[in-house]
Amino acid sequence: MRRLGWLLILLTTFPFLVYCQEGGESELRKQYDSLFKYERSGDLTEGIAFAKQVIALAEEENDNYIRGRAAHTLSRLYYFREDMDSSLQNSLQLIPLGLEVREYQSTINAANHLALIYFDKSAYDSSLFYYEMAAQIAKDNVPKRYPVTLANLGFIHGQLDNRESELEYYLEAIRIVEETPEYDELGRIRGMTYGGVGDYYTFIEEYDKAIENFEAKLALGKEKNNLRMQYEAYAGLGNAYAKPSFYDFEKSKSYYLEIAKDTIEDNFHYRGNAFLNLGRLYKTNEDFTGAMDYLRKAYKLYESTGSKDWKSRIEHEIGDTYLSLKRLNQAENWLTKSLENALSSRLAVREKNALVGLYQIDSIRGNYRAALAKFQRYRWIEDSLLSQESEDRIRELQVRYESEQKEKENLLLKNDLEISEAKIENQQLIQLIIAAFTIAVIIVVIVLYRANQRRKLSNKALKEKNQLISKQHDELAFKTDKLLLVNSQLKALAEFRSDLTNMIAHDMKNPLNAIIGLSNAENQDKRIRNITQSGYQLLHLVTNMLEVDKYETTEHKPQLTVASLDQVILDAKRQVEILMEAKEISFESLIPKKTCVKIDVEGIKRVFINLLSNAIKYSPNQGQVRIEKVEERGGAIHLKVTDQGAGISKDRLPHVFDKFWHSNAKDSGFAASTGLGLTFCKMTIEAHGGEIWVESEIGKGTTIFFTLPLSKNEVCEESLGVNLDITSQDDLIIETELELIASKAEFLKDLKVHQVSAISRILKELEKEGVKSNWLKSIQSAVYNADQVRYDELLAMLNLAEQ
Repeated sequence: MRRLGWLLILLTTFPFLVYCQEGGESELRKQYDSLFKYERSGDLTEGIAFAKQVIALAEEENDNYIRGRAAHTLSRLYYFREDMDSSLQNSLQLIPLGLEVREYQSTINAANHLALIYFDKSAYDSSLFYYEMAAQIAKDNVPKRYPVTLANLGFIHGQLDNRESELEYYLEAIRIVEETPEYDELGRIRGMTYGGVGDYYTFIEEYDKAIENFEAKLALGKEKNNLRMQYEAYAGLGNAYAKPSFYDFEKSKSYYLEIAKDTIEDNFHYRGNAFLNLGRLYKTNEDFTGAMDYLRKAYKLYESTGSKDWKSRIEHEIGDTYLSLKRLNQAENWLTKSLENALSSRLAVREKNALVGLYQIDSIRGNYRAALAKFQRYRWIEDSLLSQESEDRIRELQVRYESEQKEKENLLLKNDLEISEAKIENQQLIQLIIAAFTIAVIIVVIVLYRANQRRKLSNKALKEKNQLISKQHDELAFKTDKLLLVNSQLKALAEFRSDLTNMIAHDMKNPLNAIIGLSNAENQDKRIRNITQSGYQLLHLVTNMLEVDKYETTEHKPQLTVASLDQVILDAKRQVEILMEAKEISFESLIPKKTCVKIDVEGIKRVFINLLSNAIKYSPNQGQVRIEKVEERGGAIHLKVTDQGAGISKDRLPHVFDKFWHSNAKDSGFAASTGLGLTFCKMTIEAHGGEIWVESEIGKGTTIFFTLPLSKNEVCEESLGVNLDITSQDDLIIETELELIASKAEFLKDLKVHQVSAISRILKELEKEGVKSNWLKSIQSAVYNADQVRYDELLAMLNLAEQ
């Protein structure tokens, strides 16, 4: 993120250079030109003093142009010296001045600089406010600067996760510079926009488009002979190939090395950032020796610059690497350095990151008191960052108000000073009298004190010990009460969240069934088919949530039926066909025909849907998903589902069935995820008396094994199972209730399963009439599961019963 900050500063600086080159050779402008050498040489303190001289001279000559630009340069010098408060205050004062004298270039520069400062503080809402201010001023008064401000808005919307707005601003910036090429003769705006669009597609995991934009930026950098633009493009390409779902170690490393081999002194920041990224890449690849080598190179480079921000970042990375190696002393040493640099520079985000590692070290060592203190500080910082935005806005208003009131306050202070001088003269005499009386009192007190000193000393030690014991007892009682209160609040919150989630999920089923039913027609085109498939998919996600809760809160027993396993798999495959088509995934089922299993058909079908969805989501385009029989043993069939995805690391395998667990890879964009799919699979398989486990290796895909009970002595149908609990019409319908049910069924025959509301009204009338037949529960289940086939079977069974 800091890399983009340097680019923003460069873009705001360029118009100043053009102005000074086009203007005359006055002494004032020569002095202004010489300001830039202090930025390049790093003599920031001397540069700040010289900038103030230039501003004073510009005020004498009434040159608002140079005055505004010198003030902006002063803000940048403060920024490079990491004196953020001075930089911020200087830019805040420059905005009203620029508007007053209509020096809009200076106003735009100040607004952009304020946005950059708030961005570094992670106060993204304030950063957005000033970028929007700069964009509006540029649009109304300086059209040539408008595309740059749009690119800045695209960048900050990306940080706020407003992805659609991010892309819109970048595309609008490109459109303007393509229509008016003179706005971007050096290609910097296009380069910035290509990089921003590349970052956008990297975030949403459309890596082909991301690579296309980064390569376009690289080609533009080579065309314009702009090394920094090339290095930013290489960094974007390296970052894309470092993502878990697009991971290619060699490609990512090669792009970072293109930057690292640079030796130009002015480009040290790009080289240092490349070393840092290489260290992170090697650490991800678990090559900790290589990671440490590059991290130390980065540290050596930034150590000479005095940048506590970057030193804190790299010290944290080195400490975290040692922590991964379980070398706790070295980890603690580096993380402590990172914390010290963060504290000295008031970098809250860096302090928070360092505290996480130190808290983990104290926890490993069993020093839970120290761990708790660091964890509480970490939480406080995290909460403070959320409120920092509001505080910054209030401070801006306070600064403006205080500047308006300053002159009035000075007059009041002058009057108060005159009154105070008169009072002082009158009080001096009184003070002399009081001093004499005080001395006499002190002498008496000293005499009394010495007389009682020995007696007090004998009781002092005992009193202090009693106070210490009482204080410790009170503190312990307070902390105990506080923990009990927090625990009760957390428990209530968890129960509320669970109840709310289940209520929402349950209420979603009726509209989803309606959507599926209305879109599930013959001769449907591809778009309607997509709606149907997506409806089924979302319905399964909602059902997962309800079923997992049912397994957790009740002793749920599956409704066992004898079914054809290959038909169940085929039905599940139909539910995920849209996902397979989107990624061109090939599917192969090697399950023998007529393999009969004793299962809850709907539950096991959802198991296969969840397993196939996960396999598709983490497989590459044109990959393959396969279901195979391993063996039959002990009355059970052993199955496995294999994909060609990125794989799961060994340390994460034990957690794949945990509730709400996600892997590092983000969703593909073609499938939703709640983190409950594998949890539901495990609960359902175990409810059938089976087992489920995972084998995986990074880069070689994932295989999930599980068992299902066989039914060898019974015949199974290809499409539907035969219910083991209710096998006849007599079991379904009580004879005395047949006539009543038949009278209502006439209305049900005209309805489809998705017409939930109408069906429910009729079924409730039967319940009010006292109907107890299992037929009523069966048809309710068919409607609940959107099973049109079962719904029609039950109505047909009722006709047979009447005959």
